[in-house]
Amino acid sequence: MRVIPVVSAFVVGASLVGGVAYTQFATADDMTTLSIVSEAKEPTLIDLGESGRSVGDIRLINKSFTGDDGLSGTVSGMIVTIDLPDGEDTQLDSMGQLVFEFGGMDSIVVAAESEMVPDGGDMVLEGEQVRAIIGGTGKFVGARGQMLSTEAEDGTWSYTFQLLD
Repeated sequence: MRVIPVVSAFVVGASLVGGVAYTQFATADDMTTLSIVSEAKEPTLIDLGESGRSVGDIRLINKSFTGDDGLSGTVSGMIVTIDLPDGEDTQLDSMGQLVFEFGGMDSIVVAAESEMVPDGGDMVLEGEQVRAIIGGTGKFVGARGQMLSTEAEDGTWSYTFQLLD
């Protein structure tokens, strides 16, 4: 089956380019900041490997967003479970890549690890996630910087990009 090599290549590539940080956003004068909010929409789950939550499970994201100065578009991506909670380790770790398409040829690509913690029977993101901006197209060609993402109680997500000029 061809899914495994593709997923393996994705996980290895994503692990080389991004990481999660729980610190303040950078504060450089030579940055452009833009903010967007995506709709509340559950990801599609592909349950691979053992039945139920297991390593290799994939969450697929595809939802619309709106933002500063009339920005709008679609965020799509894939998040792969790479480690499950066991023993005293209560975190579920995943690697992911997101593509923010702003229309035309304009896009920003983001990758990183995410850490989730138990909340009742669900796993939820642990606080704000800082992810690496690894590139872009169109007016964002050569993009680099970081993105902060947070989930609101209503299921919407806010994303703030800090692009190095």
